[in-house]
Amino acid sequence: MTIKQDTIAICAPDLAKTLQDWQDYLIHEKNVSKHTLRAYSADVTHFITFLHLHYAKPPSLNDLS
Repeated sequence: MTIKQDTIAICAPDLAKTLQDWQDYLIHEKNVSKHTLRAYSADVTHFITFLHLHYAKPPSLNDLS
C-alpha cells in the first residue's frame, strides 16, 4: 500500500511532491518492507487528512513547520 492519490490530491503542490519523493525514497533507496510502507502510508494519510480538516485548506510544507 502506498499513499493514496486522493490523499496526495488534497495537498498543496509542494507537499504533494515531497510526499511522492519520500515514498519513492522509502521504496527504492531504503527498500522498506511492504508492512512498513503500509504503516507509514496509513499514518501519513491520517495526518494529512487531519491537517486538511484543521486548516480548511490544502496543507503545505509551511503548515508542517
